[in-house]
Amino acid sequence: MATDHANGRRPPYPRIEAPSSVHGHVADTEAKWAEFDPSTLVALAHEQAPELAPLLAACTRAGWTCRAYAQFVPHIPEGGVSESVILEGREEEYAVDVDKAGRPIGVELLHIAMSPVGH
Repeated sequence: MATDHANGRRPPYPRIEAPSSVHGHVADTEAKWAEFDPSTLVALAHEQAPELAPLLAACTRAGWTCRAYAQFVPHIPEGGVSESVILEGREEEYAVDVDKAGRPIGVELLHIAMSPVGH
């Protein structure tokens, strides 16, 4: 794990947030698609799940179905999510959903999903 030498903690990576236009929950067919900067996920994956880092680097568009979930594919593939890989940031956690082939399907922003105000 890469650490911040000043305090022994992970360096702060930019926090991933949904576009301000996203409110409530919508079906994946109604997701609000926007440019997505995967750099935070890539940096965390390099530290915690290196095999996932190059795959996440290719995730440059996301469809937001709520303030806490961005999917990287227009429709969840047949077979759905095979597993979720947890990436821990300094003050936030991300659950990257992957399919059976290990490809990223989407990411849940756990620090938002688990907050009292939620999605």
